[in-house]
Amino acid sequence: MSSLAYIDDTKIWTYDDVQKLDDGNRYEVIDGKLYMLASPNNMHQTLSFEISKQIAIYLEGKTCKGYSAPMDVDFEKKVGKSNNTVQPDIFIVCDENKRKGKNQILGAPDFIIEILSPGDEGKDRNEKLNLYLKNKVREYWIIDPRWNSIEQYVLEKENYTIEIHRITDKVKASIFDDLEIDISKIYQENEYLLREESAPYNENRFEMSEKLKDYLYRNFSDEFVIEEYEAQILEMILNLREDWDYEGVVKLGEFRNCFEMIDGELLYHVRR
Repeated sequence: MSSLAYIDDTKIWTYDDVQKLDDGNRYEVIDGKLYMLASPNNMHQTLSFEISKQIAIYLEGKTCKGYSAPMDVDFEKKVGKSNNTVQPDIFIVCDENKRKGKNQILGAPDFIIEILSPGDEGKDRNEKLNLYLKNKVREYWIIDPRWNSIEQYVLEKENYTIEIHRITDKVKASIFDDLEIDISKIYQENEYLLREESAPYNENRFEMSEKLKDYLYRNFSDEFVIEEYEAQILEMILNLREDWDYEGVVKLGEFRNCFEMIDGELLYHVRR
């Protein structure tokens, strides 16, 4: 869901231990390690609401049930003693017995969707991916709004096959008939939220054009912070032309060593 932090890395945590943490935060336990969940960002919640709505419509009249965070899933079915209890963003459970826990789902869901927020990429693509594979989650999607992608993992025998889609594609779930998720419209309407939250300009230290904001968002991580004079020079250069070729780069003179050209786009190299 969001950025994670270890707390007391030497302790083997259980679900019962988490319930004793009366600090107002939300936590997950994976292989006995404790992860604290920060609040999801605006885009995350916007996409989560839309996907949950589409799944709810699809599941009307069916035996499978859909859930969204915060809802605990105990993969070990040990109730309070589990070392693997997480809160997937969105998931579907078809086995009625797994839904009999008082405050938890007891056992692996059939379908899980995680929507990435800044800072949680590693956990969803590593610890959670391994946990879901080990417990035979039949299908797992990782939706990455920043990089406009949906990673679709489908269980075949003992391993996942993976297919990559654009977030603006209509993506069909492999394990259900006729379940197709389409978040293209809601994503495109709210993509500006990603740029506004991106670190290069989220402190509003100085004015930038929408063109430069989009360029920084597409080409730099959230850790990158550009200086005002640097932004001014970069924007002037980017405005010289839309499609670049070798001759155009050569004409940049002393600035040419700060750039590469890939598929007609000028890519800036940060030099500190």
